Amino acid sequence: MFSVVIPSYNSGKTIARTISSILSQTYQEFELIIVDNSSTDNTKDIVDSFKDKRISFHIINNNGMPAVSRNFGVSLANYEFIAFCDSDDTWTNNKLSESVHHINRGEQFISHDLHLKGSLFKPFLKKIFFRPKPTNFNELILQGNPIFQSSVIIKKELILNAGCYSIDKRYIAIEDFHLWANVLQLGAKLKFVNKKLGYYFYSSSALTSSANQFMSNRAFRLDFSPSYKPAWYKYNIATYLLRKNMNRRSILYLRSICFQKNCSFELRLKSFFLLLKACIR
Repeated sequence: MFSVVIPSYNSGKTIARTISSILSQTYQEFELIIVDNSSTDNTKDIVDSFKDKRISFHIINNNGMPAVSRNFGVSLANYEFIAFCDSDDTWTNNKLSESVHHINRGEQFISHDLHLKGSLFKPFLKKIFFRPKPTNFNELILQGNPIFQSSVIIKKELILNAGCYSIDKRYIAIEDFHLWANVLQLGAKLKFVNKKLGYYFYSSSALTSSANQFMSNRAFRLDFSPSYKPAWYKYNIATYLLRKNMNRRSILYLRSICFQKNCSFELRLKSFFLLLKACIR
């Protein structure tokens, strides 16, 4: 039923635990497609050590764009549903069986919660600041993207109809957000399962942390919300500007969030504290 797609690059330190968590699923009807971006470490040796015929390993050159790897994995998929997992994340052993339950009830686009690892503050902040989960396109654009890449199970047909992951460099690091928006804009609904069915390992050096967020967020907004700046967009731009020591511009964005309609309490509160930080710099 499932084609599991994992993009990898120099993942020798983490990919064994990722593969092990997938092979230990209580639901066993799946294939595991690993698309490697010409790793220079021992990633291939580790993958080869798993003697399971369901695993296939493919080496490509994605030019620094994980979207290329994921699209290639989708093109190879033999099953109806695609499950994504990053090469440093893991699943609980009931992730696929839980997903089958919802698929049997007609769901075609599923996401769930994850435990957060690798950060002292992220799990704590997540408990304090509840983020609404979108179910349709308008809610996604208004609320932003709370969907973990490694939590998604989606019908292959929906990905193909939406044009797959964008390989436009403007969307590097938010190409998943871009795809989810396209999928929901075509009328699909997202089913969010309020269970922690995996582990996300936070890394400050990850692509989502280092990419030009100003460029990518602006490109996304112009595509899907050209006449309106959602609060999440302003917050992401403000945090980017703060990291670049552009305090005055950041303060303008943060002030506007504090008084913006259709803004969640958690985002308004986060913006207020960030505004205080920016003002005392």
